[in-house]
Amino acid sequence: DIFTAIAPVLGDEPALIHSGPGTEARIVSWRDFDRRTSALARLLVERGARPDDKVAIYSYTRPQWMEAVAACFKARLRSRAQKTSLASDRLPSIEIGRSTTRTSIPSRTLLS
Repeated sequence: DIFTAIAPVLGDEPALIHSGPGTEARIVSWRDFDRRTSALARLLVERGARPDDKVAIYSYTRPQWMEAVAACFKARLRSRAQKTSLASDRLPSIEIGRSTTRTSIPSRTLLS
């Protein structure tokens, strides 16, 4: 995939930079971005996600959200961000288009 091809070339260059009011910027290198997104893609597949499955990403906008989107690309999954105000018990049944989401990624998973 494109992310894995870029990582060795750009290595420690920033892939993601995130900061908010009153916080120090968090910088994720291409090497770390590739490592983390590959690990999450493997985890999704190990937990039963198959190509073209829909994945709901339940998170605030943060670097981990973009990592989750990239992991879905790597695993050939469809991703969709969900409002963080949505009750987490509804996540498995969210409809994307005309089909039901098979997998959800809650914010707490992204922070581990």
